[in-house]
Order: sequence, then C-alpha cells, then structure tokens
Amino acid sequence: MNDSTKHHNELSFQAKKTMISRIVVGLVLVLVLFPLIFIGDYLFFAGILVLMGIGEFEIINTIKPKNHKYSLISYIVNYLVLYLPFILIFIESNLIEGYPWYDLVHGFNFINLGIYYLGFLILSYTLLVLFDKTFKINDAISMFFFNIFFILSFSSLCYLRYLPLSESINNLNIYDSSISLKTRFLDSTTLFFYFAMGICFSDIFAYFFGVLFGKHKMCPNISPKKTWEGFIGGVLSSFILSSAFALILAYFDKPILTMLDLNHWYLILIISALMPLIAVIGDLLFSLIKRHYEIKDFGTILKSHGGILDRLDSITFSGIIVSMLIHIIYLF
Repeated sequence: MNDSTKHHNELSFQAKKTMISRIVVGLVLVLVLFPLIFIGDYLFFAGILVLMGIGEFEIINTIKPKNHKYSLISYIVNYLVLYLPFILIFIESNLIEGYPWYDLVHGFNFINLGIYYLGFLILSYTLLVLFDKTFKINDAISMFFFNIFFILSFSSLCYLRYLPLSESINNLNIYDSSISLKTRFLDSTTLFFYFAMGICFSDIFAYFFGVLFGKHKMCPNISPKKTWEGFIGGVLSSFILSSAFALILAYFDKPILTMLDLNHWYLILIISALMPLIAVIGDLLFSLIKRHYEIKDFGTILKSHGGILDRLDSITFSGIIVSMLIHIIYLF
C-alpha cells in the first residue's frame, strides 16, 4: 500500500518519543496548575503573577539583540509596568473598597487598563529610552505592546476564574467569607475549566490528528507542522467536548454562569465553537512572533518543550477574546 492510500501516518521512533514526552509534560502542568485553579483566591492570583514574571523574562530575552545586555534598571522598569495594575487592584480591593484581604474577586469584575496607566506606561518607556543607553526605542515599542498584551491576557484569566464567585456574592449580597465551600471550590471553577477545555482540547487533538492523519499543510510559512487535518480534528473535538460539558451542567441546573443556562443553549454552542478557532489564531500569532525574532522557543524552563509562553500561547490570547465575548453577552 503506497502513501497516498494509507489512512494514517506511520509514526517514527522520534515522533512516538515526542508524543509521549508531550503527554508527560502536559500531565505535570495539570498537576501543578490544578490546585491553583481549584483553590482560587490568592493562590491562583500568586500563580498568575509567577507565570507573568516568567513570561516577561522570556519576552525580554526574545526581543534583546544577540550578544547584548540590558541594564538592571531596564528589567526593573519592565517588571514595574507589568505588575503595577495588579498592585493597584490589590490596593483598591483591600484599602479603598474596604473588603477583607481575601476578597480579591471584586477586583476583576471587568478588564480595563485605564488612560492613566497607559500614560504611565508611555512615560516610563520614554524615560527609559532617554536615560538608559542599553534600551533602544525599538525595544521600548516592542515591550510596550507585549506588556499591554500580558496585562490584558492574565487579567482576563483572573476574570474567568473569579467571575462565577463574584456573581454568587453579588446575587446573595454577602461577603466572600460567607460563601459555602462547595460554591468556592467547585461551582466557581466550572467556567475556567470550560474555557481551559475549549482551548487545550483544541491544541491536544490538533496535535494527535495532525501527527496521525495530517497530509495537507495549513500555514507552512508560519507553522510548518500544522495541517488542515489537525485543525479540523482539533476544532471539532474541542467543540463537542466543551459544549457537552457546559450543556450537561446546565441540564442539571448547575450552569457555568447564570446566563449560560439551558434556555441559552445557543450561546454555549457559539462560545464552544469560537474557542478552538481563537486558540488556533493565538497559536499562529505566537508562531509568527517566533519566526520574526528567528527563535525556536521562547524559553527553556520546560526543557525540550520550550518556555512558559510556548505552552500558554493559545490560552493567553484566547483569554482576552473569550472574556470579551462573555462581557458582551452580559451587556445584552
């Protein structure tokens, strides 16, 4: 039987080894991140800050010219402008609003950088370029947009994790401390897991369908390994599994959000269909960035699997779009 009549690809030893390695790394990441997502509150918030810090370091090293060193002050400024919105949310939630220190969920009811922060961002990079010879204007422009992206994406992940709990608190008109353990650790996680399923299943099944059945290249100039077979398999698998998850919960009167109940089943289907498509766009965007900077991976923290951004590329991009979709649905 020749290659054109085979129904699946023959896997080489290296392909099998890579597949097993991806599964192992994926399981390890799940075991590390699951407690953060499940417990939520400040543990999840701390995890987000750590991931942001690693991602920032990877991006700084990506845009940095070869054999070039940035000054310590440039690193300080980059991390300051990155973390400042989250510091301000912490201060506002605990000092201005007067909530208990653990009542963090009220700080992420909406995603908004604000004109004052954008002004601070522009001023910070302008001064850095003027007084730091190691940091050029091209570096400042790149980091300006990357930091805006990071803040929006990781704030969106907080929005998706805290929104169900915030909704419960507002509906019951009580403080966070009065929420039952079931609501805090189980009911409030379903939206984030629904989102994670929609994005991660797209990536997982696209990889396996691509390896096993992929023959037609999708975007060879951007991501040579992506195939149309993998794309279709990933999108369909993600749509079926994520929509089934949300619909089953809605059927048993445990919707992931009040507005995503069984009466609004069509909204579940729309979001479930869009999530894998958005995930693919995010993946291609990060592949394009790596192509532009002529690098294979953003980092080496995960050894042969690259850096944190190589594993969270789709999630960080998709978090922004999915949060916008949910917010728009709330408005109408």
